[in-house]
Amino acid sequence: MQAVVTRACRECGEVVDDAVAVALEHVASTARRVVFLCPLCTADLKIMRLTDPP
Repeated sequence: MQAVVTRACRECGEVVDDAVAVALEHVASTARRVVFLCPLCTADLKIMRLTDPP
């Protein structure tokens, strides 16, 4: 059984189970942080997933 991971969308703030990784950002205290968007914001903003080829 796979655990369900919920994440908050960076754009709208909604907490969803199917968030999409769209970017890596550099943070001074850690090496990097993954930016997640909900599927609706990803489609509205026309942003590609990190796993999609360019």
